[in-house]
Amino acid sequence: MKSLFICNTYMQVIIAVQAKIRLFAEDDVDIVLSDSSINADKKAEGLRKTGLFRRVKYIKTKAVSKYSRFSKIFGVVSAFFMKNNMYSDLFWDDLDYDRIFFYNPGVDTFAAFDKALRLSGRKNPPELIRIEEGILTPPWLPLLEYGIGTGELDGRSTVFHILCKITGRPDLVSNTRKYMCFYPELLGTSPLMKNMERKDYPHIRIPFLTSNKDFLEKLNTVFDYDPSANSFPQKYIYFATSSDIDGNPVGETELIIKISELVGKDNLLVKVHPRDGRDVFERAGLTVSRNSALPWEVIQLNYDFTKHVFISLSSGSTLNITAMKNENIPVFMLFPLVAGKDKQIDSYCVNMKKTLEALQALGVCRSVKITDKLGDVIM
Repeated sequence: MKSLFICNTYMQVIIAVQAKIRLFAEDDVDIVLSDSSINADKKAEGLRKTGLFRRVKYIKTKAVSKYSRFSKIFGVVSAFFMKNNMYSDLFWDDLDYDRIFFYNPGVDTFAAFDKALRLSGRKNPPELIRIEEGILTPPWLPLLEYGIGTGELDGRSTVFHILCKITGRPDLVSNTRKYMCFYPELLGTSPLMKNMERKDYPHIRIPFLTSNKDFLEKLNTVFDYDPSANSFPQKYIYFATSSDIDGNPVGETELIIKISELVGKDNLLVKVHPRDGRDVFERAGLTVSRNSALPWEVIQLNYDFTKHVFISLSSGSTLNITAMKNENIPVFMLFPLVAGKDKQIDSYCVNMKKTLEALQALGVCRSVKITDKLGDVIM
């Protein structure tokens, strides 16, 4: 079998590495990494060094995204009708794949599918499999029902989809009929799927992430990470969100300082959100982690945090590896403390609570607690 992984985030890269090692060890697997993430070109080089994948390609999509509206529309139309177009060089010429794995239904994914389709004579489209990006990724499936008009597709991707529908050409939306995830049991729990039974949706189960030597060596090579470079003497680790810097402040900064007073400033590490350039926490005398180029998930896979305590308002980073590794780390989610202050955050937290309840019903994340009492975090 020949497969292609299209990755836009580092969590997708982690899942691709796990899938290659545990599920597709004997297959020819290529991987494409876009410039959506910081230093993605270096991570692509790390992927090459692992020797896991047959081919690795770093693609630049940000430049394409900056074109004028007319250029974008022309680009989509030319990509649809012309062999040589503005997206041609994003991929190799020989895209003869049996399967394409992706999460983001963007133009890069549409272009890869269309190119593979052309090479097959438009008769045998590759199987399209959407991958889980994180444990809180809502299973909005299938794309056919929920792609258009729900924010799943950007403008160019929507135009591409409409052109396919008009001409009768197989397209990405209609042909995405399988999901690769850690907990297929959760398919059907999303509010968007409340009227549809999807627990039997065709799927591939991703094996739990482990800290075995081979997996960690490959992962650390990708991210150029030396585990001995870090230590975590603080018992409490707070995962800050972007709420106070993204235009919907709910008082998280003050909340973090209150927590530091409860547990002791020397006993708290604040993992600052990558977009937060403020020095407010340092000025408050707190220890801060600002390694935005390294996903927390990579760090957590390299260390035993079962004797630590994770705290957050609503950060998914506290749950990702905890659930994907089925690890019992004490986690406290404090979003009830800011209920009613921001509708967007409220909606996100409602879905987080439902996902967490579904996971706990499966016996996972039992050590995660949602609370409105700061004193609960003291252990």
